[in-house]
Amino acid sequence: MSKKPRYIDDVLRDNSHKDQDSPPTKTLRSCSAPVARPTAVELDLARRLASSSKSVRQEALTAVQRVLCAAETPLRWPEMRRLWRALFYTLWFADRPVAIEAVIRRLVRLLEVSADPYLYFRGMLECLVREWPSIDHHRLDKYYALLTDGVAAAAAWGVSHGSADDWQACRCIARIVEEEVFQPLYVDKVHFADDVAAEAREPPRRGSVGVALHLCDVWVARILESVPPDERQHLSFAVDSRCPADMYMEPIVRLFVVETNRAAEARLPTRKRLMARAAQRVWKVLEARWLTRPPEPVEEASWRTHAQEIAQGLFQRASGTGVPDYGRRLLYETVRHLRAAVELPSEVSAVPLKRKRKA
Repeated sequence: MSKKPRYIDDVLRDNSHKDQDSPPTKTLRSCSAPVARPTAVELDLARRLASSSKSVRQEALTAVQRVLCAAETPLRWPEMRRLWRALFYTLWFADRPVAIEAVIRRLVRLLEVSADPYLYFRGMLECLVREWPSIDHHRLDKYYALLTDGVAAAAAWGVSHGSADDWQACRCIARIVEEEVFQPLYVDKVHFADDVAAEAREPPRRGSVGVALHLCDVWVARILESVPPDERQHLSFAVDSRCPADMYMEPIVRLFVVETNRAAEARLPTRKRLMARAAQRVWKVLEARWLTRPPEPVEEASWRTHAQEIAQGLFQRASGTGVPDYGRRLLYETVRHLRAAVELPSEVSAVPLKRKRKA
């Protein structure tokens, strides 16, 4: 038998605001007033979302849709975080395969109807990362499915809300994945974008290796494949690229090239584990599907020119200052494979993944 979750009232209450009589602590990042405890309406909705009755949970999900669609009174980050705590247990109590699939579809569909899809997506990732260690092996598969379908839906939503001149939605989706999933595992402090509200930066992120590894497994099939084929041909690995494929690849590239400071050295083994998985499940798949063979509608000469540009862009990112040695070697390996596939002279010296000991 799996361990029963805590009572939903205790789950919803923020431990950081137990004592309301004490004055709020002002920091450089946030000088806002303390967030109030959940209201009676929130608690009632949370109880219904975590009910053992299927009909009660379905009615509660309909109420959640009305709340998320209300553009006049959009949810703030503390409220979205508490809401996702309740939604997490909605899927927890769905046991049969048909019920599980139905709940996952509804949770994913809420992203499209939400007044603030970015906040909803951030809340989903933050909740899954935080609660991942508490998921027993009986329920792990359905949360894998929620993570996969949720990220794929967010990537598709970003593409559908972009245009040939503006793919900012794709950049925001990729940035949320990096801030919530990858950065907490290899930096000492998450570097949020300037447009992220101060209250959304709290609490400090801890990260989950299981979530990050799974995203590496499905990155190409569920995220990059959402980019239209004509836009994939503009992949260049440039830092300020406006191509949606480059935007969706940026979290993976930064995993390999961001400098490791002294405070984050203790997380280097975890980072190497992630880079090794990404090299096998992202770079190898990318080489086989996109980089080492021309797409059908592309001419051979045009494809070779594009392949050379991709290799050059990836080489420049890998040869930058502060790139970790292990990440540099893995990226150089991808550049060598790409140049060998199009019969181009390699500018990268042969650097083995593991150096042989001298006899």
